[in-house]
Amino acid sequence: LGLEVHVTEMDVKVNVSATGEIQGNAAAVLQQQAAVYAGILRACLNVPACKSWGVWGFFGRQHKDLLDAEFGPKPAFWAAVDELKKGRPTLRGKSDDGPQRLK
Repeated sequence: LGLEVHVTEMDVKVNVSATGEIQGNAAAVLQQQAAVYAGILRACLNVPACKSWGVWGFFGRQHKDLLDAEFGPKPAFWAAVDELKKGRPTLRGKSDDGPQRLK
């Protein structure tokens, strides 16, 4: 069909208590969240038709964003950075003209 794909307003919510605390093992929950962010970003990078990947919010108290409420990077932030560092795969022996690899 020749359609472009744009992943927009992505967030990965986690279960929180009425007081806003992550329910369950917070470290494990944040690692699961990171894996989802990384997986969707990797899927986008692997498809030439995927032209953009963006998140809904960048920080917040709802635990769905890449940064915590104090602007500190969460595991999801580092997972996204790791995927971006890998860049797009080489397709048919040619490098992609898409996003530049981070150095």
